[in-house]
Amino acid sequence: MSHSPRESSTPTEFGSQYDTDEEQLTEVTPLTAPDGSAPQTNNRHSDSWITFKTRLRYYVPVFSWLPTYSIQIFIEDFLAGLTVTAILLPSALSYSVLAKLPPVHGLYAVVIPGAIYSFLGTSKQLVIGPEALVSMLIGSSVVQQQRYMDKEGDEVSAILIAGLITFFVGILTFILGIVRS
Repeated sequence: MSHSPRESSTPTEFGSQYDTDEEQLTEVTPLTAPDGSAPQTNNRHSDSWITFKTRLRYYVPVFSWLPTYSIQIFIEDFLAGLTVTAILLPSALSYSVLAKLPPVHGLYAVVIPGAIYSFLGTSKQLVIGPEALVSMLIGSSVVQQQRYMDKEGDEVSAILIAGLITFFVGILTFILGIVRS
């Protein structure tokens, strides 16, 4: 007996309405149809447009939730953003010192990733920003590379080294996100 995930199943002899078929437990992504094949239609243009819209919503989640976004949700998100900002700003300033960078770069580490993640991310519970361990790793890398270049204590070289590390980590993360590994 097969049913869609939105239909309620009939109660079993034990009275449970949460019994599921094995096919419901398999992961269904927007890129595949429930039977595992690509969606098929008669019109090739319509099929490619549907595939494009489905993949766009899958890779850029803002296109799936933005049409239903309301002013009430905006107010709640704004208050949540203020709360998170009040917590992250002081810690970001101190984490930038751990990373051997000027304190203003800690503010950049809060604002820029949060803005990007609001469009590309899907988790409502995830806080994006600097962390102590990552800051210490970046700081030790900056100091080591500055010793190698004989520019110890130079803020410009520290910013460039941290930016280069951040760029390569971002590229790797982006590639892993595209291939969904």
